[in-house]
Amino acid sequence: MLPAVVLVITATLLLAWLVGRQLALGPHFLQFTLGLLVAGALLVLRMWRRSAAQTHPFASVGAANYVTLLRCGLIVLMASLLVETPTTALQWVATALAILAAVLDSVDGWIARRTRMSSRFGARLDMETDALLVLVLSLIAWRLGRSGPWLMLAGLLRYAFIAASLPLQWMRRPLPDSRRRKRVAAALMTAMIVVISPFVPWPVAMAIGATALAALLLSFAIDVHWLWKQRRP
Repeated sequence: MLPAVVLVITATLLLAWLVGRQLALGPHFLQFTLGLLVAGALLVLRMWRRSAAQTHPFASVGAANYVTLLRCGLIVLMASLLVETPTTALQWVATALAILAAVLDSVDGWIARRTRMSSRFGARLDMETDALLVLVLSLIAWRLGRSGPWLMLAGLLRYAFIAASLPLQWMRRPLPDSRRRKRVAAALMTAMIVVISPFVPWPVAMAIGATALAALLLSFAIDVHWLWKQRRP
């Protein structure tokens, strides 16, 4: 895993340098990107060491996980844009990076199935990457003035769910696979990209963001209700 992480860090830093040069950003942009990459790398490596033996029964990391790690790098680069002064050019770059990260979301799963290297580790890494992308997109939407802070609830809801499950044992039960959950997640990611896009009028972006957030809240409510019904008396 370490060689894969180092490769992604190198590629992301190169892309950050190109973005910084194109947008005439200061050196602090590259430094902030590096700091986020190191922090993210430590989290990924920790997760790999703790569970890879049980959740990734293959000799190599796998091409699919390389793609997912690349998505992580793109998200880190997007997060680094938050420290910069919002401009139209920055908005276009953030939108392009978000679209690329979303496209790669379908690629990594396809590669995992095609190479027959699907694993619980890869699935979890992909899920955490999706959650991070939504959180960063919600922050970018707020930073660009495309939404109010209320839209950040879309990015924070999953982490609030995890925090609530710590004291509530009945919320830790694994949820069954759900097409509804997958469709809502895909629709949410698409909606968040639309919200930050410079070519979408602000009122339309607001309506799309509010609708996506409402659908997400309803989906979480359905899952929590199911978990509540499964709890032991």
